[in-house]
Amino acid sequence: MEVFFGSIVLEDFKYSFFFYLDIIATLSLINDIPWFLNPLVGLVGTLPDYEQVNAIPGVMFTKSAATGKVS
Repeated sequence: MEVFFGSIVLEDFKYSFFFYLDIIATLSLINDIPWFLNPLVGLVGTLPDYEQVNAIPGVMFTKSAATGKVS
């Protein structure tokens, strides 16, 4: 809405540097909106980073120096 109203109200805004900068900034916010991003990620079949958990509560993982693997 900001880009739309800005292009109507402000002279010389449409197709200027700040017009494209506002569009890029607005599109970059899509990653921060979970209700918009979750359906898109669901189509791919992976979980978002903030929902992935690779820890088991109460179990301490240590890295063995000899094998280089997490045990």
